[in-house]
This record gives sequence, structure tokens and C-alpha cells, in this order.
Amino acid sequence: MSQSEGDLLATSPNPHETLGGTTYRRVHDAILSDIVRGSFVPGARLKIADLCRRYGLSPMPIREALQQLQGEGIVVMEPNKGARVRSIDRKFIADIYDVRSALYAIVYRDAIASADAAFDEKLATIQREFDRMMELGDARGCIAQNRLLHDAIQNRCLNHEVSAAMERYANLTSSLREALGFNIERLREISREHWAIIDAVKARDVERALAAAQHHVRQALINMSRNFTAQP
Repeated sequence: MSQSEGDLLATSPNPHETLGGTTYRRVHDAILSDIVRGSFVPGARLKIADLCRRYGLSPMPIREALQQLQGEGIVVMEPNKGARVRSIDRKFIADIYDVRSALYAIVYRDAIASADAAFDEKLATIQREFDRMMELGDARGCIAQNRLLHDAIQNRCLNHEVSAAMERYANLTSSLREALGFNIERLREISREHWAIIDAVKARDVERALAAAQHHVRQALINMSRNFTAQP
């Protein structure tokens, strides 16, 4: 996996440097980072004892981190065999974004149906903070604001099955972004894409909002795919 767009804005220090007294989330980030960087190859078994030795931790946070990674679709849990790394390639990433794009038709229908001035301002406030973080070069802050924006919209969805699927995919892509980072040009593109969505929501134009959201997904897919090899 590689990034070819220039220097990345770091989202965190090397996870292995900060594992002492950690929560399961930091263990999760360390395991994911090792998967993305190729330390754990697709299909590799992730044994609790081995991971405890690798990260210098007790089994409990390791198990919790593996459960989170399973929920995100990065790790597969097999009966009597434990966890193994699933293949994360361009096809896997493309499938995720394809589903997200399709589900947006329901999400934006519901979000705009219930939108009001307070909702408009909430989205704009979140995006202004994204832009502030962007100018500071704080990629982690941008990732957090990106998640807040999309959650604010998706939380208006009345279809619980759609909401659950969107939450799962958002967890996965957010985790991958934490591991992979962003460069500044992509952050500027995201800002423009977000403002296009917000403007369409303010106009109560479902068709335009959906088109803007799906464009945002396509651009995210293009950017994310550059980090992964094609499926053999």
C-alpha cells in the first residue's frame, strides 16, 4: 500500500510509541496501522498471545480491539481459529464506496425532509471548524470534523438498517483514513465538496444534494484507492 500524492499530513505518531497504559482504541489503531503497512498480510492469523507480546499488553484490550476491527470488516473472526486479516484491496474499497453512494439516496431524502435553519447552521459550523483545522494542517482534526458532518446528516435517516450500514462503513473508512492520512490538496477538495453538499441542503434540493454527495464519494474512492493494490 502506498501514497503517491506527495507529503501526507500526519494524523498521529507511530501507534507503537504510545501504547503504554492505552485504551482498546489505541490498540485498534496500532493493529490497523500494521495491517495497512503490510506487517500483517491478508489471511494472516492474529493470535492473542502474539499480539500481547508485540504490543506489550494484556489480552483484554487486544480482544476489544479485534472485536472493533471485526465490526469494521477488517478482521474476520472464525470459530475455533480466532482472527485473521481480510484482504483490503481496491475491489474491497470500491465495493464499500459503491454501497455508501447508493444508500445516500435514502439518507439525503430523510435529512432534507426534516431540515431547518438550525440544522443548516449546525452543518456550516462543523464545516467552518473543518476549514480551520485544515489551515492549521491538523489532519486528525479534519477527520473528526468530517465524521461529525456526515454523522449529523446520517443521523436524520429514518431507516435503521441504512443507518446501521452507514455507521459500519463510516467506522471503517475513518479508521483507514487515520492510518493513511491526507495531503493538504485533498483536504481542500473535501472542503469544496462539503460546502456543495451544505448549499444543496440549505436549498432543500434533494437531487442536487445527492449529486454532490455521490461526487464526494467518487472522489474519496479515487483518493483512497491509490493506497491499495488491485485485486489479482
